[in-house]
Amino acid sequence: MQMNDGSRDLRERTGKGLATRGRILEHAADLIYTRGVHATNNELVRRAAGVSGSQLSHYFANKESLVRAVIDWQAESVLGFHRSERFAGLDTRLVEARRTLEPLHDDMCAVYGPDDEETRVTVDGVHLQECGQV
Repeated sequence: MQMNDGSRDLRERTGKGLATRGRILEHAADLIYTRGVHATNNELVRRAAGVSGSQLSHYFANKESLVRAVIDWQAESVLGFHRSERFAGLDTRLVEARRTLEPLHDDMCAVYGPDDEETRVTVDGVHLQECGQV
């Protein structure tokens, strides 16, 4: 079964095959980051990952499929990090913080009045920062 990037469906891979593919992606990502896409070639990726040319071709039909897979791999790494337990409930905590700070914001605006430009800018700036809008 072919995927859009020219590589076989990941569900068909063995654990060893997935590890090899992951090693290729990791080294390709590092090379692309340090050298750029144009300066990264199959030979560099092959040597860095410790695989043969046929192994590289087995997992990635061409450079474009490798680059697309690196982009997907990097995106999934970032998304996985942000989906981790470390960030669980962050949205809820931000909403709760806003509910707590909003009355303070309103009170400060009432005390200092909307005509006090310096205070209004400061109070509104803190409000926007706390709401994630700055």
